[in-house]
Amino acid sequence: MGISYITVYTYLLLVLSLFLLATSQDALNEDVIDEKKFCEQPDDLDFERCKPENLQIPALKTICENIGLDAETDVFPFLFEEEDVKEDGALLQKLDREFVHADYVAAAYECISVAEESDHEEAFIQAILEEDPAVLQVIIKEVMESSPGTIEGLIKEFTMEFPDIESELSEGET
Repeated sequence: MGISYITVYTYLLLVLSLFLLATSQDALNEDVIDEKKFCEQPDDLDFERCKPENLQIPALKTICENIGLDAETDVFPFLFEEEDVKEDGALLQKLDREFVHADYVAAAYECISVAEESDHEEAFIQAILEEDPAVLQVIIKEVMESSPGTIEGLIKEFTMEFPDIESELSEGET
């Protein structure tokens, strides 16, 4: 008796299945490699294939730096509550561990949230100004009338941060 058609057919199905399994595994491995290459910097974030959890610590720090915040000195004190912070805002040394990747991920999400809120506020203000440009003048006038010290404080703070601004303005450099 020879080999039956069913045996040959079963054997061919088995070989084909193993071949498909092997090739699909290679494709999966390539996708994983591509994902790692794809998600290396903050610009790669799409919150589907690339999330902050996928980034390394330097890239997570950059997310905060892009909006003018430092993860360690500006965001961690906020995230880890006031009992972990000195009066001057410096972090107390954590007794049991240093900051880890998960801490930086939390800071990155907080910075992303702040950036989104800022964008919404800016868009809201822009919409108001486009609708009625005089509204900014009214707001400034009301602030000046209700608390003149606020404007003086802002001017003082501005001149401390930019000490040469007065001479630059008078010379027409700015």
